[in-house]
Amino acid sequence: MIGQLAHELGYSESYLYTLTKKHLNMTLSDYINQYRINQAIQLMIKEPDMLVYQIAEAVGIYDYRYFDRVFKKYMGQTVKSFKEEVLNEEILEK
Repeated sequence: MIGQLAHELGYSESYLYTLTKKHLNMTLSDYINQYRINQAIQLMIKEPDMLVYQIAEAVGIYDYRYFDRVFKKYMGQTVKSFKEEVLNEEILEK
């Protein structure tokens, strides 16, 4: 994926990593994972009935266990606990 992105932008992978680190102050992998987690959160809010593996696949991660680990790294809680929290907030707002 990163190789393809670098090729389409006309950069080498290493230069793309360097640019990301310099301008975003994070690795390219971290940036991509944060983007995916943000997309996943939006999906959970819009589609609360989606299963974890469906959310993971929708954001481009095809191993739901890996997705759960990445989610916990960035959000400090598992996908399941986050979903429960979001659903409880939705119910309370109604």
